[in-house]
Amino acid sequence: MREVQVRPGQTSSLHWHVAVDPGMEHLPIEPLPDPAVLEFDGADREPAEGWVETSGNGGELYLVFRAKNRGTTTVHVESCQGCPSDYDSYREHNVYLVTVAP
Repeated sequence: MREVQVRPGQTSSLHWHVAVDPGMEHLPIEPLPDPAVLEFDGADREPAEGWVETSGNGGELYLVFRAKNRGTTTVHVESCQGCPSDYDSYREHNVYLVTVAP
């Protein structure tokens, strides 16, 4: 489990350098973070520049969150090929412990 510390009102993100791989997704899943502590603001994608096909560079992905109130919550992120089906050729589950404190 990875730990993240933020202040109330702060916007933060989880970041991935993504490979060129059609169908690969990185999604927040249940159990969702406590909405009184942390709010999901969405995903930002920055496409790669240059020779994407030969470098394998699919760009950058940021899952953006806003800290609301003091507390601790978890963020579960599923990285998988072909989400949300039950059959995936690749699946990774990451858990982040987020503490919001002044």
